[in-house]
Amino acid sequence: MPPPRDRLADLVAMSEKTPHKPLVWYGLAMEYRARGQREDAARAFERCVEADPTYVPAYFMWGMTLEDAGQRDRAVAMLRRGITVAGTKGDTHAAGEMQGTLETWGVE
Repeated sequence: MPPPRDRLADLVAMSEKTPHKPLVWYGLAMEYRARGQREDAARAFERCVEADPTYVPAYFMWGMTLEDAGQRDRAVAMLRRGITVAGTKGDTHAAGEMQGTLETWGVE
């Protein structure tokens, strides 16, 4: 039986080969997040949004990652930015989720 593949290494390699694909950066960010590597995750979410500024899920998870890292102000700003982007795309569900998160944090 072959050894298990290193998901992180595979995602890093994919991000180097296809830096313009937001889904690759999102996957890499989520892998870093799962491993507790918040700074790396935040950088990958940033690259995701650079590749596609309308990639709504990245804003929500980037905000959550910043919150986990104790960066509430930046997290709030990211979720607000995500709400705006979701609104322009007509994604009321995602906008509502991000707004609900802000409300649970006591942010209006």
